[in-house]
Amino acid sequence: MLNGTGIYGDFDATRSQRLIAEMQVDFAEAVMRLAAHGLNARARNGYECNSAAWQKLRHYLRNLKPGPLIAIWESLVAADLRDVLHKISIPTLLVWGAESNFYTSATARYLLDHIACCRVSHYPAADHSPQLQCPDRFVSELHALLSGLDM
Repeated sequence: MLNGTGIYGDFDATRSQRLIAEMQVDFAEAVMRLAAHGLNARARNGYECNSAAWQKLRHYLRNLKPGPLIAIWESLVAADLRDVLHKISIPTLLVWGAESNFYTSATARYLLDHIACCRVSHYPAADHSPQLQCPDRFVSELHALLSGLDM
C-alpha cells in the first residue's frame, strides 16, 4: 500500500487480518464497524446512534453467508494490481465520492496518474457508492463513456 492510497489511507495487512478474525466471529458487526469507523463522520454517527438505516443493514448482513464474503475480502486484499494499471488501454471512468468511508482523494489521484485513459468523476456529497446516491448522473456519465467506444 502506498501512503494514503489504501482503505482509510492506512489500512495495513495487520488490520486486515484483525478484520478477518472479527468477521469470522460476527460478520455483520465487523463489516458495519469497517464502514462506520472509516473516513465519513456521518456514517460513524449513524452507527453509534443505531439509526434505522444501520439497523436495516445489520439485519441484511446477518442473513448472508459469511464464508464466501470473507474469502472475497481475502482475495481483494491479496491482489496488488499497481504494476498492471499502466497496461489498461481502454477508457476508464473512476467515480469517487468525496465522502467515501474508505478512500481518500489520494487513491483517486493515484489511479488517475497510473491509468492512461482514466477520467475521475468527483461526487462531492457522495460516499463509497456514488452510483447509488446519484444514479442519473452516473448513468449519464457511463453512457457518455460507452458511446465514445468503438464497439
